[in-house]
Amino acid sequence: MAVMDEHGTQKQWKNVNGHIIPSKKFKTVTLELKFKTLIDRDTITRRAILPFVLRKGSKRYPSAALIQNKLDDLYGASLEISGHKAGSYHIMNFHIEIPNEKFILEDQDIFGETLAFLKEIAFRPNIENDAFDETITSREKETITKYLQSIKDNKMQYANIRLVDEMATGERYQIHPFGYLEDMSYIDGKSLYTYYKHIVENDQIDLFIVGDVDPNEMDYVVKEHLDGFRKQTGNNTIQPEVETIHPITHRKPYEVIEEDSVQQAKLHMGYRTNTAYKDADFASLILCNTILGGHPGAKLFLNVREKHSLAYYAASTIDFFSDKLFIYSGISPDDYEKARTIIEEQVKAVKDGNFTDDEMKEAKTMVVNQHVASLDNAEGIIDLLYQQQLGNKKRPVDQLLEEVKALTKEDVIEIANKLQLDTVFLLTSKEVR
Repeated sequence: MAVMDEHGTQKQWKNVNGHIIPSKKFKTVTLELKFKTLIDRDTITRRAILPFVLRKGSKRYPSAALIQNKLDDLYGASLEISGHKAGSYHIMNFHIEIPNEKFILEDQDIFGETLAFLKEIAFRPNIENDAFDETITSREKETITKYLQSIKDNKMQYANIRLVDEMATGERYQIHPFGYLEDMSYIDGKSLYTYYKHIVENDQIDLFIVGDVDPNEMDYVVKEHLDGFRKQTGNNTIQPEVETIHPITHRKPYEVIEEDSVQQAKLHMGYRTNTAYKDADFASLILCNTILGGHPGAKLFLNVREKHSLAYYAASTIDFFSDKLFIYSGISPDDYEKARTIIEEQVKAVKDGNFTDDEMKEAKTMVVNQHVASLDNAEGIIDLLYQQQLGNKKRPVDQLLEEVKALTKEDVIEIANKLQLDTVFLLTSKEVR
């Protein structure tokens, strides 16, 4: 048994990478089963539909109602199945939370029942003739279709997607995690099941368990209940894709302007960070982003929104698993040039070291508080541990926070000067142009 970090231990089961994190903070036990693979344009739409179909029934519980009845039997357990993109990866997640059987008077093996139920939902779908039910598949395709069609109405989300489309051309990162409308006609219950079998055999699968549990007992119960779902053995580790770090150049940023019937324009800007999660200076990037636009007292908020009243919102964020920093702002369509200039001035201010010791201190406090708060809930603990796997770097939270606390002004200036404006996307009013 290898020590993972101060929050838990790592197990290697036959088909699953195990992570057991004992904690007396919680009266519940949280389990997350994560399927990971490199995101792929040819399969992403099927992958986006799968969580919806799997939630509708398994062999033993062939309807959503029967699944809910079983959750009720487990003292009101909750089940969520979802998918999301993280850098070059797509993660499909099965999340279930149950009361700790230590607090249940009845003599019931709740944990064992939950593992058996989780295995049923994830690995024994309701299949007939090597196909998912066509009625359910069609219904869930329609659900995704309606969502995809609605994106254009959410102008902020649409601008985010279009910025990534333009900035990440040719990268896996460009692939939409919720799929594509043009793929829907090719998907039926049979093709969906064929893809499902592929991910069961080939995805990297991790099981996280967080709660007041004994690791040795959990190890025994998992081996008893969660096995035998793969033809092949091994941990099916998905090898990390080499991060594309774009060399700093002096080319003019790519500018894309679209027109629509909008009252509030969306000015979204993408910067190359030239830094990856596994790099030694990644903590500097976190602090740099926080000073720039990562909290309500940051430069973008105070200068673009408050001082100059140019934006309805103004913030920045970094993607931990790619080389990208995004700046988001909602502005008046008439203020594009002025707003863009002032936004770029804020980035330059950080590069030039035009920020105070108080700004440094406030940003450090914000980073520390956000991470400490994440450790107060089971999902946050799992996310922070899984983050290390996705980033291909062992960096426990305590270590990361010590790195942040030790940063100097010079560290922030150095990392800021690696930022390179890559793409500017403006969604604006037809009347203005």
